[in-house]
Amino acid sequence: MKLSSMTRAALVLGVSCAVMAIGSYAVHDAFAQQAPARRVAVVIGVSTYPGLGPAASLPSASTEATRLTLALKEEAHFDEVRLLLDSQATVASVQSLFNEGLKGSIGAQDQLLVYFVGHGIGGDFDDPYLLLYDSQAADPAGTALGIETISGAIRSSLQPASVVIVTDAVHAGTIQGGFALTGPVANQWPDLGPQSLVISSSSQGEVGQEGAFAKHFSDAITGGADDNDDHFVSASELQRYLLLAVPYETTKKQTPAIAGRFEPVLQLSKGVLLKPTMPAGAIGKGQQQTIIVTEQPPELDHTIDAVKFVFRDAREGQVQCKGADEPALCEPYCYVRELKAGACQVSAVQGSRTLKAAPFVTTRGVVICEPSGDKLVCRSDQWSR
Repeated sequence: MKLSSMTRAALVLGVSCAVMAIGSYAVHDAFAQQAPARRVAVVIGVSTYPGLGPAASLPSASTEATRLTLALKEEAHFDEVRLLLDSQATVASVQSLFNEGLKGSIGAQDQLLVYFVGHGIGGDFDDPYLLLYDSQAADPAGTALGIETISGAIRSSLQPASVVIVTDAVHAGTIQGGFALTGPVANQWPDLGPQSLVISSSSQGEVGQEGAFAKHFSDAITGGADDNDDHFVSASELQRYLLLAVPYETTKKQTPAIAGRFEPVLQLSKGVLLKPTMPAGAIGKGQQQTIIVTEQPPELDHTIDAVKFVFRDAREGQVQCKGADEPALCEPYCYVRELKAGACQVSAVQGSRTLKAAPFVTTRGVVICEPSGDKLVCRSDQWSR
């Protein structure tokens, strides 16, 4: 049968469209496969080491772990977060959690994030351990938790679809016996299989600065790293953020190490609202920057459907915006709905001080308020949809 040129063109176009459609479904499926059914996190923070002496004290560890737990729940929308602090984080309790306690929480389609902030040893001899609350100076390796033990439990007992391990365990100092407090770096962990991402706060031979990594990791996974503004933070976005922000913060004295086998599009958090919050000096060409909310507003009077206020490192947050009937109480966050654009009166308590600010809100989005010196500073992503 002879086909007219128009018919042939129509058939070619039809086949081309079919191929394009199949291709688009394949791409969609590939991206969909990177989204876990549930996100579960274990956050461990050890500030006090009774068996290692006062020199091993790490005051910020429990604070950082607590803050990250809240951020994962409220801003990164993890389905479940387990927090172990100080005396809760013994060798036996952590082993029990990975061997038995998480079995009912982790399925074959789920993602597991493990975040540890504390001390480690043995990283300088390529035999690293994490030091826990009951670790002893007389036998640190025998009373610590080896990374082989953790990775073995994850592979054999839990078997999640994807796993992310983050350690902030390379700090200055030594303990009795001359052991350097040098925990694992990323490439020292055993292979955890496909879709595994391992991050250490420092690279080999570096000493981490207390608190430098934790803030940037928290900011990144709660939306600071969301470069394409799709409300997900992917593995590649997190990697890029950390490798820019942490070296900048530490004047290139500390660079996170990243290892594992993972797809760049692996989704680590969902429903995030923040625009990039990377330090201004670390921002490359085309990178956006968070806007500090001004207290010198232009003349606007439109209605905004919703604004989320988040308070960090402060309590008893209160927000009163134009058009809202009553002040909103924020512990640690709240939504103000159907408000008028303009200045909101904001207050929060830190210690014995009540701090105040008057951020100006123009669009739907998120306003983050936190103490800075003797002031309450609010910043906004200023996005609208």
